[in-house]
Amino acid sequence: MKHLAIAALLAALPVAGQAEGPVTTQYDGTFDDATFAVESAIVGQGLVIDHVSHVGEMLARTGGDVGSSKEIFKAADVF
Repeated sequence: MKHLAIAALLAALPVAGQAEGPVTTQYDGTFDDATFAVESAIVGQGLVIDHVSHVGEMLARTGGDVGSSKEIFKAADVF
């Protein structure tokens, strides 16, 4: 099963010198494998991840409170 891994490395944008927006890539693996790869890439650039926000879980938990019946993400994390 193909998963879409989306990584927006906002902390790296000043280093890159240009803000082209998020990068999307087809990834043939699990969400956990993709998050490990993104984490490793961030740390490999010498950056420190001081928090991981589990946005997918929050959206699933609170969607009904705002009248949403649609699943936006199966899983989503923000580093």
